[in-house]
Amino acid sequence: MTEGLDFTPRQERIAELYYVSNSVNFKDGPFKFSVHQDNPNLPLSPNKLHYPDDGKPGSEYLPELFSLVGDELFEICEAQDPPIRPRRVAGLPKGALPLADELAKHYDEYPENLLEFRKVVKDGFTIFLPPETAEYEEGDETAQVDDHTSAGRNAKLFRHALKRAGLNVPDLLSVVDREQGGVANIAADGARLLAIFTVSQLLDYGVVAEHINQEQSDEAKAYNVANQFKIGYHVIPIDNTVTLLEKMRNDPLAVASCDMDFDGCAADVIYATPEGTRYNPDSRIAAYCGQHIIKGEGWEGCIPLFDQSNGYWTRREGLEPLFRARDDLDHYEETLAKVFA
Repeated sequence: MTEGLDFTPRQERIAELYYVSNSVNFKDGPFKFSVHQDNPNLPLSPNKLHYPDDGKPGSEYLPELFSLVGDELFEICEAQDPPIRPRRVAGLPKGALPLADELAKHYDEYPENLLEFRKVVKDGFTIFLPPETAEYEEGDETAQVDDHTSAGRNAKLFRHALKRAGLNVPDLLSVVDREQGGVANIAADGARLLAIFTVSQLLDYGVVAEHINQEQSDEAKAYNVANQFKIGYHVIPIDNTVTLLEKMRNDPLAVASCDMDFDGCAADVIYATPEGTRYNPDSRIAAYCGQHIIKGEGWEGCIPLFDQSNGYWTRREGLEPLFRARDDLDHYEETLAKVFA
């Protein structure tokens, strides 16, 4: 066992496999994370955790790595009080799918307990689509599995996709907590983040085992400390050339939905809503098509932020949007904090 590190033999082997499989990368940076999709001006990371593609150097170690991770995640589940014994297991596509498969094997219901969602990225937006053939019941407790969790942006999007499918998702299991706000962000969303390692522990192992040097470790740790990300709600630009639900159906971080039963409606007016929306109960921002301007019972307190119909609905409905320019939406959170106080 490597001296000075509080690892079990299996944890030490997992850490070693991370390095020999080239899943810890300092060579090709700097790197972007999923949080950069919402905040492209954030500093880039000096290192990245990513499993190599099939056939790439180091990929021959992945079967052993994934198997040991599945064993370790199962033990983490069993060690909780009460033990976590999920009816379903779902890995965040695509990196965590083999990890979820290995965890699911520990339960008698395998492979029926394994749910494989699909990830679709279009025009910078991330959407998770439920499996077409899998059978599950509303309220099934589901273990959500991630590989590497930084701020938890994609993990939160995926969690809400699981919840929309009617599943109960109290826990997020991850291999590495990158210590950039993921624990707090997931807790604020009502779940626990349980990880095998923190990234600091993995970096410390790399130094002791002479896979990386102390300077590389210190640089990566300093980046993590300086870049703590809070996942809130962000306005994503939309216009009348795209349909709203195509982009927003599964995105709890952004504008949320159009209160219609069909997919072909475009957005005209952006509102702030303290109550959430039909398709996304967690949203703070909603874009609505003009045919269904928010009115009536259940929508008290909604505030028009921006009219992107060149003022048509402002004049017709007597709206008084808070913002006159689309770019002003970037600062909506400060304004709403005062309005909803």
